[in-house]
Amino acid sequence: MKSKIVDKNDNPLMKREEVRIEIEHFGEKTPDRKIILAESAKLLNKDEKLISVNKIRTFYGESKCMIRVHVYKNSKDLENNEPKYLIKRNTFEEKKEEAKPEEKKEEKQAAAKPEEVKSE
Repeated sequence: MKSKIVDKNDNPLMKREEVRIEIEHFGEKTPDRKIILAESAKLLNKDEKLISVNKIRTFYGESKCMIRVHVYKNSKDLENNEPKYLIKRNTFEEKKEEAKPEEKKEEKQAAAKPEEVKSE
């Protein structure tokens, strides 16, 4: 996967840098937000928590996509300027592991069947 910076603008009013990045992903699917966030942080030498991925646009028939990211100097500016739904999309928290459906079925079956009592 190759990536390069296409355009970089400073927006002092919103206290951020607006960057357009082109990613070529030949032979692979379009990268998800988590991969794009890591790739853009590596390319820009910034912390992932200060970057917001705003738009991912793929081109029909081509193996490349154009990404628009906003880079902030601190997390307070990011929270004040970015919509809450974008902040939620760009935050990847570890989900709690739930029991697999097979394990739940076994527990239900064990609870439903009473133990047989042997009589002598």
